[in-house]
Order: sequence, then C-alpha cells, then structure tokens
Amino acid sequence: MEFTKLVKSSLGTDWLKLEGSKKLRFVSEFEGYQSLWDNEASKGYRLPYDYALPDLPSTIRVSNKFVVFAIDKTEPSNMRLVKLEVGQAIINQLGDLVADPDFGFTKYPPYDVKITRTGEGLKTKYAVMALPDKSKITPKLLEGQDFDSKALINSITKRGLEDFEEVKGNLAFAKTLES
Repeated sequence: MEFTKLVKSSLGTDWLKLEGSKKLRFVSEFEGYQSLWDNEASKGYRLPYDYALPDLPSTIRVSNKFVVFAIDKTEPSNMRLVKLEVGQAIINQLGDLVADPDFGFTKYPPYDVKITRTGEGLKTKYAVMALPDKSKITPKLLEGQDFDSKALINSITKRGLEDFEEVKGNLAFAKTLES
C-alpha cells in the first residue's frame, strides 16, 4: 500500500510527540535518515540515510533519526496507529534489549515498550522499558494496513533532499571560509 493511502486510512496515522510516558507496540521496522540543522539559516533538512554528505560548516549539526509505525496503547480505550520519530538515544536503548536473553528481538520488539521522556531541550532524557505484554494486537486495528517504513522515509526525505541540493554549493563555500 502506498504511504499516501495509509495516511488516508480510517485509522489515521498522526505523528506521535513523545511527552511524559507512552506505552507503544511497534508494528514496523525502524528506518533511518540523516537530520541536518543549519543554525545560521534556522533551517532543517531530512536526507536519506545513505546520502554522502559533503564537508559541512560548523553551523550545521547532523544527527541520525529513525521512523517507525506503532500502536499507541497509552490509553487502552483509545488505541491508535501513529508514526513515531526517534533519535539515537532511544535506538541505543532498544539495542540493549536486543542483546537481553529475556527480551531479545530481530526486527522490532514483539511486546509493548514504555518510553518515558524527561527534561527539556538539551537536557532531554529518554528511558525505554520492555513490558512483558506479548499479547496479540487487536486485529481490527491493523486490518488491511501495510506498514512500509521505507516509503515513509522516502516521503519525508524527498523535499529535504531537493532543498539541500539547492544550497549544498553555498555550504561548501561557507566551509572554505571557516578554514
């Protein structure tokens, strides 16, 4: 199913903002992309994970981001399908679960996960906790859905890539001025 069709599904797929604690069940693999923030221009770019970056000026911060489809189970009476963007800190903690003999998994956890966010700005911290609920997800909630994380990545990086290609020459010039 095309991503545009998934967005228009009866379930809807809002982006979930991580605030407080969220109980989630991941239903797709994590797909990564590069997030660039240009402090000088106050502009961001989302680029494909495998995009070869040129030498960038120090005003640009690069980080890895990942997207995944999940069921937000925080309110059991109001479960919903969401898209979630996470950073390297959450991926690292999920990586710890992969190595755990009780909670190991290959593509995505087959159980619920609680993600708790504390702090603000640069002092933001995330805690990831495996929850032992391995029950099946309500079939009606997922009926007819196809969670194509790669299509999601392509849709969110397409514009960023086009914008970045337009300014890349200027950024290379700015880097030479720094030297």
